[in-house]
Amino acid sequence: MSPDKDNLLEALQQIAVQWDSDIPETSKEQIRFLKRDFEFLYIFLSFTDLSFIPDFTCKVQGLFQDAVVDLKKVNKIHHIDRVTSRIQEKIRISKLEIRDIHLVLSNKDGIDNPEFVIDFIDTVIQNLDDFVELGDSVFKELKLMRNFVCFVSGRSMEPKRLHAFVTHVLLVVCRAAMIVWLYYSENQEMNSLLSDLVQMKIKLIQPDVRKIYIDVLQAVTHPIIQIENAADCVAGLMETLQHNLEELPTHSQMHVVLTDQILVLQEMLDLLVSVHASCECNPILLLRK
Repeated sequence: MSPDKDNLLEALQQIAVQWDSDIPETSKEQIRFLKRDFEFLYIFLSFTDLSFIPDFTCKVQGLFQDAVVDLKKVNKIHHIDRVTSRIQEKIRISKLEIRDIHLVLSNKDGIDNPEFVIDFIDTVIQNLDDFVELGDSVFKELKLMRNFVCFVSGRSMEPKRLHAFVTHVLLVVCRAAMIVWLYYSENQEMNSLLSDLVQMKIKLIQPDVRKIYIDVLQAVTHPIIQIENAADCVAGLMETLQHNLEELPTHSQMHVVLTDQILVLQEMLDLLVSVHASCECNPILLLRK
């Protein structure tokens, strides 16, 4: 059972609106940070399998309910900081506990829907905007993964391949979001964890990741459903592949199996380039490739 995030965000918004002209900027900032923290907490609760720690799940879900009760009791401006600080401390303690939990996706209905995954990536990127010092690196990797999902959204794929693909994407995006949220105050640790995630789960270094890329690319031979901005999806996927292929080892450093897999990827990329070039002249070809 998911917590009532909307009711909580509404309670925070009511305080912000009611006392807007009177509360100091520091209090407004605290309210904004609380909104952000509860958004990430909701992501964690919604997508993580917590069936093995029911007591912790109930406690974290209770944070939402207790926060709504406390926030609705605020009737004086000098109560705001005290209440928000108390809620923030409870979240801080929960974040420390969440660090020790291995992230396993729950069997949530609808995750095999690429449109759902695209919306989820957009939500995560929007919430990461608060972390301005992240620069473009994390956002670029998430947007490149979004290109993959966009490409798949118009293709026919067998359910097993589709499930493997969207599960991989959701796990990577959730993990990236949790790393930034949980370790943002520890910059070196955060950067190290993000670097490991990119190398192990996004780049084409690991065989299982390369297989996901190949399986998705092989969908190019399947019929495509007519979708808006189809050419943009192909262009986005081309950018993703080029970005990742550029960072692979040279041929002299590759094993035979790796070389074979890269040749498949390069062949599919060349096909995409030709498809995209044809579409620029005649967009209807994209629907027939």
